[in-house]
Amino acid sequence: MLDDRDITCTEIEMAKSGQWVNLAAYLATLTEVVTETTVSEVVPEDSSESQQEEKEHTMTLDLQQMDFFRDALRSEKRTKLDSLERTFGQTDDEAPHTAEEIAARITAGKFILRDKSYRSYGSRLDRFIWRDPAVKQDDAGFNAAVAKLKEAYKLAKFAIMTAPADGAKAVTDFAALSFA
Repeated sequence: MLDDRDITCTEIEMAKSGQWVNLAAYLATLTEVVTETTVSEVVPEDSSESQQEEKEHTMTLDLQQMDFFRDALRSEKRTKLDSLERTFGQTDDEAPHTAEEIAARITAGKFILRDKSYRSYGSRLDRFIWRDPAVKQDDAGFNAAVAKLKEAYKLAKFAIMTAPADGAKAVTDFAALSFA
């Protein structure tokens, strides 16, 4: 294989002999010299190079699998966290969009009024918290469930990082867990 010193020697020899006149001719000649040298070296003399390439290919596939399964695990974690927030009363219901929906929610009693000290600079409907009063906010239960969720997530992520081929099992096992 040519190194910098060989290319420099080739350049000097070509310049002395006047073989190249312009840059395009020089680059074409240089490409021929490099191609001739590298074509003869394409076939590895021993299998260590092909083993190295196979190992790098396997590592690339493992990294791709890890990324895929970590993304799937993150998505599943977010879905479970959203479910826990709703179960333990940490999020409000979606606000009504039409007058009919507002009237239906008010007549059904599916709202909470903010206290009088709340200042609204927008709509008078900002005083409404669109949440079912029957669903109580349970901070202690939510925090305990989130702690269990984080521990299970950490274990599943560790399983993916140590054995990417078993990532699908780690994600499905995590998805099957219940934290409520």
